[in-house]
Amino acid sequence: RGETPLFMAVMENFDNIVHYLILNGANIHLATSFDSVTPLMIAISRGHEDVVELLMKHKANTLVTDRRGWNALMFAVAANEFSFAQKLLTLETNINRVDKRGWSCLMLGAEHKDTKILQEIFKYHPQLEIKNEFGHTALLVAAQNGHPESIRVLLQHGANIHALDESGRDILMLAATYGRVTNLKEFAGLHLDLNHQDQRGQTPLMHAVLGDQLQTVDYFLSLNLDVHQQDINGRSALMLAIKNSSAEIVKKIYQHKPDLKVKDIHGLNAFDFVKKYQRKDLSSINF
Repeated sequence: RGETPLFMAVMENFDNIVHYLILNGANIHLATSFDSVTPLMIAISRGHEDVVELLMKHKANTLVTDRRGWNALMFAVAANEFSFAQKLLTLETNINRVDKRGWSCLMLGAEHKDTKILQEIFKYHPQLEIKNEFGHTALLVAAQNGHPESIRVLLQHGANIHALDESGRDILMLAATYGRVTNLKEFAGLHLDLNHQDQRGQTPLMHAVLGDQLQTVDYFLSLNLDVHQQDINGRSALMLAIKNSSAEIVKKIYQHKPDLKVKDIHGLNAFDFVKKYQRKDLSSINF
């Protein structure tokens, strides 16, 4: 892996040994051959404050990147190490730098419940609409990861609530898939399209169904959205529930009187789905 005595001392948080090795000519810029990680990156990710201070004092390179394209600041943000991030932000030459997957510091900060780093990043005017390899903006990242605190900060700074990822999914769909009901409630009042369809024709309700998210399905149904919509395969939320979800979710949707006669592209209706997927647990429902 190319780890030197300095790396070992940094990992173990032996600041006295780190100091000794530096004074005796250890190369603080040398990265591991396996993942191109530097001693500074290791110290940051492990929260070793004294070692980080020592390496910074001896001018460790903060802008060099590892195999993923992360620099020291990205390590600090990802590790939610505020004091490190705060100092490294003053040294960052490009706040909109992205790694090899298209992730920016703002996106990494949006993954955390604690918004201190996120607020600090905004002092340097980051671009809100940068998208990663999945087409996710920082707001879409926050919606998926379930932190309403981060969502509030991003919205306060003008994040686009109508942003779509590469599959045409919006913030409602990403929150729905992972059962982030708290996030969905955070979006209430933003006038979002509850019946928006992605590239597969699936709605936020369908995403909740496919994620088998009972609370989320219940929340959407309480909003009186359209339960009759069909995806590109002609499947309704009820059909998808019969195929993928618990009996409780199927019953919840059934109670909202979806069209039972509607057929998919293969000519199958809800009753046909019950038979096809052998849902004996749904025998009490009159399809």
